[in-house]
Amino acid sequence: MSNELKGRKIAILATDGFEQVELTDPKKNVEAAGATTEVLSVKDGSIKGWKFTEWGDTVPVDKQVSKANVDDYDALILPGGQINPDKLRMEKAAVDFVQRFVKTGKPVFERERLSGLADLYASPAEAAGRIYITDRDGTTLVLKAGDKLDVLATNRLGDPIDASPVIVGKQLFLRGEKYLYCIEDGGK
Repeated sequence: MSNELKGRKIAILATDGFEQVELTDPKKNVEAAGATTEVLSVKDGSIKGWKFTEWGDTVPVDKQVSKANVDDYDALILPGGQINPDKLRMEKAAVDFVQRFVKTGKPVFERERLSGLADLYASPAEAAGRIYITDRDGTTLVLKAGDKLDVLATNRLGDPIDASPVIVGKQLFLRGEKYLYCIEDGGK
């Protein structure tokens, strides 16, 4: 990834029961793009993720949300799941922080429905300003990397895909149930 987020500080607000990949993957991706992150929560110490059907890993908390200042952050990530959002909605400090942050007009990243995709098992991949997301039915959604949902293309292979896309140079590899697909940028 590039350093397009260099110098940016991003808050990630979560508590016990956050959907693990919805915190760890965005955190890893924005840090790879040069941003620094702070995990905010309603408690000190660490918070425990939820991984599919059981408890997952713990993530250290950098600061209590009640002590965080919205002016210190350039963006806010709100990981989803079923447990995390329900718990945060009941915490005045978390609700107040989100409301104050929204009023600043800065980007807030939260879950948004991706139409055209069904069961997602694979992690997204990013290259050349595009994000590739595949589902189990063999549909690949191509998004423009940015702070707004912008679908560039939807491609259907008709072969179930349970693995994350892999990008090597100008080639995108997709491992289907029957075939290994290689899609290459044919541009000059």
